Amino acid sequence: NVAEGQKSVPEVVEAWLNSARHRRNILEPRVELYGLARSGNYWAMVLAQTC
Repeated sequence: NVAEGQKSVPEVVEAWLNSARHRRNILEPRVELYGLARSGNYWAMVLAQTC
């Protein structure tokens, strides 16, 4: 998931949960690991499962 413009973690997570596609990614049952990063106004969330 990617986003732009949010000022805080709660704000960006709320935006993702309010988006059907992003919410589906976050709630995917196979996802076991999450990574979240911010650079300036840009946010990225990486979702993964273990091997």
